[in-house]
Order: sequence, then structure tokens, then C-alpha cells
Amino acid sequence: MLKRLCEHPIKCAVFLIMLAAVSYLSYCSVPHGYGKLAILESNVDHVTALGTSLNNVRAGLDTLGIKYNEEIERQDGFVFEDGKGYRLAANEGELLLFARHQTDAWQGPCAEQVWIFVLFDSHGLVVRRHRERFHLCP
Repeated sequence: MLKRLCEHPIKCAVFLIMLAAVSYLSYCSVPHGYGKLAILESNVDHVTALGTSLNNVRAGLDTLGIKYNEEIERQDGFVFEDGKGYRLAANEGELLLFARHQTDAWQGPCAEQVWIFVLFDSHGLVVRRHRERFHLCP
């Protein structure tokens, strides 16, 4: 059948283009990098465990290649709301360390980020934390 199809150059070209398109769409629909993402999330959970010191969290995130920001909360309030009912509250004077880390995980047109929020008390120890995947889709 393929031999007969390729006797006509236009039919052969259309067939090859269609085959390439189907192959590409199949490739895009399969998730990529999610195993590595799960390992990263586990490592983040480990380095941000409750009671961990600020310096150890910084060192752990640096080792994982995660860039972060820090700020001291000036008043009581929410530092994160996920739109599904989860809220992370901070007290005045607590240090917030936060990051939005782009990962290599993707499926179709959507990529994955890991959002990290860690709150430290006046002794520099983790008192609350939250980690969440965020889907970036066009």
C-alpha cells in the first residue's frame, strides 16, 4: 500500500506530513518530567521541614537551584491564597521566604512551576510552609 501511495508524489507528501503531525501531537500529549518534579517537591519538603533553621533552608534551596526572595511581614495577613480555599497566614514580624521555580515538567502547551512559601518565627525557625504546583498554560 505504501509503495502504491508513494507512486504519486503529492499523496506521498500529504501522507508523510500527516504522519509527522500525528506523531508530534502524540508526543505532546504525553507528560514529560513529572518524575523529576516529584523528586524536587520531596526535596523541597525535606529542606523546609517545620523547625528547620533559616540558614539551612537557604542552603537547601540554593543546592536545589531554587532562587528565592525574603521579606519581613509588616502586618498580620494572608501571604498566599490558592483560590480553592487554602490560605497561608503570616503574623507581623515573621520572615517570609518565597519562590516561584520553573521546572522541566510539561504536558502539551502547559509547563509546571513550583511555588514555595516558608514562614519563620523570631528565632529563625520554620513555623509554617506551603508548596504547590502551578500550571502555566497559554
